Amino acid sequence: MARRRVRLAGAAAFTLIATTAVACLGGCSIVSDLATPESSRTIVIPGTNALTTESSVDSTSVDPSAQEERDSAPGDWDDWSYGHIVNVAPRADAERFHRGAKTQRDPLTDSSGFHFSTPDRTVQCSTGANGTGTLSCVSDKVEGAPAPPRGTPASCQWDAHMATLGAAGAASGACANLYPVMTRSTILPFNRTLAAGRFKCLNSVDGLFCLQSTDSGFAITKDGYREIRADQRAPRTMRGPAPDDDSSSNAPAPTQSGAVEPSITPTS
Repeated sequence: MARRRVRLAGAAAFTLIATTAVACLGGCSIVSDLATPESSRTIVIPGTNALTTESSVDSTSVDPSAQEERDSAPGDWDDWSYGHIVNVAPRADAERFHRGAKTQRDPLTDSSGFHFSTPDRTVQCSTGANGTGTLSCVSDKVEGAPAPPRGTPASCQWDAHMATLGAAGAASGACANLYPVMTRSTILPFNRTLAAGRFKCLNSVDGLFCLQSTDSGFAITKDGYREIRADQRAPRTMRGPAPDDDSSSNAPAPTQSGAVEPSITPTS
């Protein structure tokens, strides 16, 4: 009886080995996959749909200037519009415009915002100084409402000489404590455009012209403050004559000293 059990057990073992051998003819490994070193395994990653993934590249690899250019891509602009003139002017080095002081007596400090002044210091501007993403400028040429609109918080330090450009568009008069402007900032040279985030500001002999990516903006000139749009026709002294100008107005306008004001020639 005992011998019969041994024979049966041996036969069963032989059968199991034979069955396993037949099953493994297709490439079965003797070493278990679980025992295979991690370095020798091949992990197959299924394809992803670029439209449904969060990001196909690290966010730090995106060129911010490329985004700025896309934001300000010409719409219905022509070669004599504010949008075109501001865009084609030579660019100032934005890295030079991060310094400013809170007051005339405070030391200059670096910040993540952009701060600049016109050469005569009559216009001073800051963007991002309070984390608001709003461009704010101070100038005696800006004459906003003498008092804040109804409903403004009592904590508002109203400044009628402040111009702002933000999500709601351009406005004159603002709460200076909400949109602080740094002083003693870097001078933006004439005929240079500073691109700061979604804002672009051109300092021209005609004045300061600022636009944002939504095409709204403002101008601060010797005549004061006014709202502008990127598709509007720029002053002739900034652009030169356009084909549809009156023939009598094609000559460059002289300055008070008699010299002809320089212009930024549109590119074709």
